[in-house]
Amino acid sequence: KNEEIILKSSPLIYETVKELGFDISYYVVGNIKTTETYEKLPFKVIKIDPSAVLSGESFTINFIDHHKFKVEEGGCIKAGTYYFGDEILIKGKKIKVLTQFKNSKTAVKELSNYLVRFNSLKLVASQYRNKLSVSKPERESTVLKLAVRDVSQYKAVAFLNKLTENYIQKEIQDKNVASKNTIEFINDKLMDMKDSLSLIEMAIQDYKNQHE
Repeated sequence: KNEEIILKSSPLIYETVKELGFDISYYVVGNIKTTETYEKLPFKVIKIDPSAVLSGESFTINFIDHHKFKVEEGGCIKAGTYYFGDEILIKGKKIKVLTQFKNSKTAVKELSNYLVRFNSLKLVASQYRNKLSVSKPERESTVLKLAVRDVSQYKAVAFLNKLTENYIQKEIQDKNVASKNTIEFINDKLMDMKDSLSLIEMAIQDYKNQHE
């Protein structure tokens, strides 16, 4: 039961979605519908200041060639043509759009338009906490089954893998802290014993001196 509580704890899930960069979502803009995507993106957006709050902002990218792209619409971002790697301002915060064309087999000019949306990490963490299911296949089993429902299968897999990795890392750190505390406790007790023995030896010596 303790493992289930830790796996569904808000701090662990928050750290997981933060490391995965889930505060930025990517969507393929189609003729009929816009679909969230995660795997093999031909580009990525990074915030110069990772702590910058841009939740609610969004913009659409249209690829021109291997060097340039066009921002066609956005909230606080200026529409126009940019080079990949340019510093772009949104609400006074700087972002960059970097290429990852090696991830895509589609020719640049044939790539669809993409919608980029910035999310609140707290909200994303809360959503994944609600979507996460932790169960035991058998009552007495020590194995846990993790599942999460998501529009993107690849995003769900990435989340579960990173969550498991962070959970294991946390367990290792906790055990190391416990071991360190145990060693310090033993060393403190040994020092107390050493001090006590010294006092006994001094008392014996005083007794001998007084009865010689």
